[in-house]
Amino acid sequence: TSVSINGAAATSASPVPVTFTASCGAVDPATANSDATGRAQSSYSASVATCAGTNVTISASSPGASTVTAVLPVSASVAATSIQFVSASPTTIYLAGSSGPTQSVLSFRVVDGAGSGLAGQQVLLSLVGTGSGASFGTVGNTSTLSASSGAGGVVTVPVFSGTVPATFQVRAALFSNGAVNAVSNLISVASGRPVQRAASLAVSARSIEGLDVDGASTVLTISLADRQGNPVPDGTQVNFTTRYGLITPATCTVSGGSSSCAVVLRAQGDRSAPFKGRVAVLAYVQGEEDFVDLNGNNAYDTGEPFNDLGNAYRDDHVNMVDGVVGSADGVYTVGEFVAPRVGSSVCRDQSGNLNGGGVNGRANTCDGVWGAADVRVQGVVIFASSRAQMQTLDFVTGSFTVKVEDLNGNSMPTGSSVVVSKLAGATGCQVTGNAPWFIQATTGATVVTVNHSGCTPGTQFGVSVVVPSGQVTTLNVTLP
Repeated sequence: TSVSINGAAATSASPVPVTFTASCGAVDPATANSDATGRAQSSYSASVATCAGTNVTISASSPGASTVTAVLPVSASVAATSIQFVSASPTTIYLAGSSGPTQSVLSFRVVDGAGSGLAGQQVLLSLVGTGSGASFGTVGNTSTLSASSGAGGVVTVPVFSGTVPATFQVRAALFSNGAVNAVSNLISVASGRPVQRAASLAVSARSIEGLDVDGASTVLTISLADRQGNPVPDGTQVNFTTRYGLITPATCTVSGGSSSCAVVLRAQGDRSAPFKGRVAVLAYVQGEEDFVDLNGNNAYDTGEPFNDLGNAYRDDHVNMVDGVVGSADGVYTVGEFVAPRVGSSVCRDQSGNLNGGGVNGRANTCDGVWGAADVRVQGVVIFASSRAQMQTLDFVTGSFTVKVEDLNGNSMPTGSSVVVSKLAGATGCQVTGNAPWFIQATTGATVVTVNHSGCTPGTQFGVSVVVPSGQVTTLNVTLP
């Protein structure tokens, strides 16, 4: 726009502000001063989709002057200049058949030079990384798809996981100009159902002071993985059960990508036979049976060997050897907890041998068909007595050993301290150390070795065990 004052061009010495407006779209700047030649300039953008195919009126006005207008025709066809990747929801999906989500929805946006979304644009969509086994559009499809942008220029496409843990992307390109394109962020296909061989249960304190008092506790953490050693999906829920004490919470849920979760076992309630201080805790979770992937497609195919699992049970009963608690007897006993599932066939491992039902599995409760099963693992916690029983085992030059156990022949509480002191003897006699100084994380008796020097026969030592509650049990030992 040219600006004049009394017929002469306005100059920078006396600039005149000019205000620009548009009937559709935008001008920038909205107000501009006249320059040295008497011109005021602004830029126009048909930034609104409704401007396309219309005549836009541009107006310029200045104080004390008449408004001037001009008509600018806007083409009905606005060119798409770029495609933007918008989002993937969710960004991680899980193997087909797993308990987690197996589908994600990807969104792209077609825009013009002003960044406005353009509807009705044809877009070609293709997979980048087809070796992942993923598909899109419809389950199983890996061929290029054509789609039209909708409101706001948005194009969406669903993607589906395959049977192989991997990452992949989707590429979106204009049908009319393949150079205008965008690639999505990486989509991860991660993990499947838990398998038996990857499950384990860790116990923070394997023996707690729970035989005589309530309240002592220990943390039990179950760790899981799928058959590829990948994390199981967040939200996987694990069940816990025990005959003695209290488990809180009764179930735990995998979260944060940890592929693990934990509960607390607290000493309380019944301690009657067949207790003997040994507490079995069974953790079980819906998973799948291990199999041998003969053709390498990461999916079970009919005829491939697998490890058939029987109904999971909690093995409360133990073998007793000379009145001392041993290991679990490994046989289901009527009254023990069972996670009932359909099945009445013999159970075989992947080599075809009878497996007795597998880990904590009841014999003859299999179905002979590969598929879902309760992945299970059992842990043992000792509810130990506050008072210890001790016995001298042997003496050698410079040392002697003492067996330390609770009243049921189990370990004293994990972390109990072992203190040895000289009670009587020659002046030069001294205790030079003992090992261990603390009861380690074990379920059985502990043998303590006491080292000494300068000691003569008849010297007396006190071997004391101090449990978490503060109670002390002391054995007097006299050197022969």
